[in-house]
Amino acid sequence: MFRKPSIRRPSHPTVVACIALSFALSGTAYAAGTIGSADVIDESLRSVDLKDGAAVKSGDVVDDTVAGGGLVGRDIKESTLDTVPDASRLDGLDSSAFAQGRIISDAKSISPGSVEVLLANNVFELQYNCPSSLGNTGLLWFRNNASTPANLFSDNGSPDPEYRSLTAFGRDGSVYLQSTSPNGEAITFQMQGANIATVWVSSVHRPSIVSGASDCHVQAQAVIN
Repeated sequence: MFRKPSIRRPSHPTVVACIALSFALSGTAYAAGTIGSADVIDESLRSVDLKDGAAVKSGDVVDDTVAGGGLVGRDIKESTLDTVPDASRLDGLDSSAFAQGRIISDAKSISPGSVEVLLANNVFELQYNCPSSLGNTGLLWFRNNASTPANLFSDNGSPDPEYRSLTAFGRDGSVYLQSTSPNGEAITFQMQGANIATVWVSSVHRPSIVSGASDCHVQAQAVIN
């Protein structure tokens, strides 16, 4: 008869070795399932501790998980950003709430007996005729430079502003003449044709005994829509 082989009971060192091997093989899975952000000491992880290509799920990074100043412009893809609230407005108002148009201005010191252009563009032209004798009245010359007729109002503070219908550029009736006081004048023109232009003109004749100059000082500013 054959004898049954005897089964030896594992020795104590063998049992300990097996248990240690079991823990070693299962430790990673255990850690992955049980270690959360609360178990990690602040600033103990560095970029080298993270696997390349590790994904961050949507919602993983929120305001509370990013330190102040932790993200800068280059960290954010611009195409993912929405328009900043009120970015296209000024104090909550869009562009339609503001005056549209271009502003032009100039000032001249004109010698007695001379004529100079103050403002000129494709809408109007403004000239000033300085008299040879500065005690005489001056003359403002306003011309319609547009290819269509225009309405023109002139106001120097009198009760009733003057009105003229100006013909298109290059035709008789396209120019309006406005006399000015040598002691000072402030005149507002408003012209409406293909464009609307508002023009402010101030003038004064300055004899040398008054200012050391001997000229006609004229300044003008216009807004054209």
